Amino acid sequence: MKKLIPNFPAAAMTMAALIVLSIEAPLPVGAQEPPAAPSQVTVGGVKITGIPNDWSFRHVVFSNAGTEEEAIGSGKHDEWLRIVNEPRYVIQQLHRHAAVQGPAAAQVAALEAQTAPAPEPDTRSGRKTHKDWSEGVGDGGNYFDANIYPAKWSFYPAAASCNKDFVVYPTASSSTQASIIAYNNLYSGCSSIGTVPSVYWAYNTGGDVALSPALSIDGSQIAVVQYSTTTGTPSLVLLKWAPSATETLTSPGTPTGVSASAYPGCTAPCMTSIPFSGSGFDYTSDPYYDYGTDSVYVGDSVGNLHKFHPIFNGVPTEVTVSGWPVSTGYYELSSPVYDPVSGCVFVGSVNAGSFFSVNSGTPGTQCTGTNGSIYGASNPLSGYPYLSGIADAPLLDPVAGTAYTFVQDNYYYYKDCEIPGPFGCQEYINEYEYQDAVIQFPTSFAGTGYYPTTTVGLNSVSCVNSCGYPVWSGAFDNVYFESSAPASPSGHLYVAGTSPNSSVLSQLTITGNSVTNVVLGPTLGLSGYVSPITEFCNNSLNACASDGTNTISGTDYIFVSVLDGAAAGCIESDAYGCVMSYAVDTPSSFNISATPNSPLNVPATFGSWPTTGIIIDNSVGSGTLPGASQIYFLTLDSSATCGNGAAGLCATQASQSAP
Repeated sequence: MKKLIPNFPAAAMTMAALIVLSIEAPLPVGAQEPPAAPSQVTVGGVKITGIPNDWSFRHVVFSNAGTEEEAIGSGKHDEWLRIVNEPRYVIQQLHRHAAVQGPAAAQVAALEAQTAPAPEPDTRSGRKTHKDWSEGVGDGGNYFDANIYPAKWSFYPAAASCNKDFVVYPTASSSTQASIIAYNNLYSGCSSIGTVPSVYWAYNTGGDVALSPALSIDGSQIAVVQYSTTTGTPSLVLLKWAPSATETLTSPGTPTGVSASAYPGCTAPCMTSIPFSGSGFDYTSDPYYDYGTDSVYVGDSVGNLHKFHPIFNGVPTEVTVSGWPVSTGYYELSSPVYDPVSGCVFVGSVNAGSFFSVNSGTPGTQCTGTNGSIYGASNPLSGYPYLSGIADAPLLDPVAGTAYTFVQDNYYYYKDCEIPGPFGCQEYINEYEYQDAVIQFPTSFAGTGYYPTTTVGLNSVSCVNSCGYPVWSGAFDNVYFESSAPASPSGHLYVAGTSPNSSVLSQLTITGNSVTNVVLGPTLGLSGYVSPITEFCNNSLNACASDGTNTISGTDYIFVSVLDGAAAGCIESDAYGCVMSYAVDTPSSFNISATPNSPLNVPATFGSWPTTGIIIDNSVGSGTLPGASQIYFLTLDSSATCGNGAAGLCATQASQSAP
């Protein structure tokens, strides 16, 4: 039997700009709207006026924070206060319809107690996933990876709004059309007041937008990274938006350019441009926005981590003093995340796969420095330098104090017998192989050359040279989120591992904040082109999933897409992708025979990702706006024909019907 012995050897192209966008419009006449805005909820000095849902909410998640009494008893009261006063924590609980601890508890409880219109029954013959609409957004320039996401903003956590709810898609397209576009009138019940969907606004920002948008907390501004096609200089572009009845994909608006100092007071639509310091590009790192400090963190292609502050609440500026930008010494950084408890920013290198903890400049329990600097750095985690490593942002739980990284081609060796003898092996030889892996880090890790102790392989067989495909982030199930032990959660993490010829869904069991078991589940597809995992608790305002003791209403789903799907209901062809959802509310039944719920087949291109990552909105429909929840993504076949008859990438909404 092989014994895995970790052995880590030592170890462009696009210019970046960060965009930010803004506004609010009146309610449509005759539309059924939510009963009230959630503006009564304020936490950490930040007013929550809606539910943003962008790429970052998949990567910074909060397990059960526990009560104040429990935190005092465990000696973690300071950490508890940081968590319950964190806007992301409250937004997550609103999105999941879960109880909130701390100063916002009463406000959230009052909001959840408001009577929302009852959801309209779904009558689609038991179908679980159904495409509602798809809009062509151009050829995309072959820029998108599978870990790019649209961004959805919802006015109310338990109901749908025709006018105020909107979704934003990047297009990565040419200067002849919009580089970023937003739609409202998203739901079928909105057809009585306008086209479903309607273009809310569309802008040509002067470059290609090919990375994930990040939303401000009130939905009025959006941040994205942009490739500059004119100056070749990375820049931070900030844009305030205004609704338009005339803007389209091919006839977009052009905002007025202003200086950074004039931007806070400019009239929408307007924009400003701030040069990035240094010479790096950015085509692998999404901007992470921290609501509490009004800061953006983003990486570049020469290994620098940049900080911008302020962003939405002052004159936007890149911080170029006090150690910023911070150099990691590696090429290409993936997307960073910020931990409001430790005060650290966590980021991985795409090449060689080193993982870093960086002093944010806002002191926490671990990163106490007031300057930007490296706090902790791991050994290289991938054995195939410059071709593989950490392609995606980590999955961070500030409550548990853990960060999970997803590593392509984790490197290890084992001893194989070269010359057998009568009393055992006479001579061994070292053999080297690779596996995709999930590696757990404590958020307290520090120093250089840190050696992680929890490494879980995802492949049923190892790869001789390279597994060949990035490993995107996984997702926890609702058992993890509802775990009864604060700061020591138990539950499950689902992630897709790849090999040259297939992709497999794996379930990692987490017991007391430690990975204790891995179960190889079904083969998703006959290729390694598989998307990140997105979890969604379709709970109709009640908690969902079974913890093995209690039977709880609702259904917990994980969503994933794959090229050349092998699961039942998928079209087994490299000309199709397959979007699947798996019910995971009974984790003990998960195994290799698990089957998806009525997969959705979409056109795909051979040798490419079938879709971007998936964003999921509210958990119930309301009144005349049916659909228990909606999922949003881009299809990535540039020659496909979308639902509106346009060719190219398809901005898509599908519905996940109620259980």
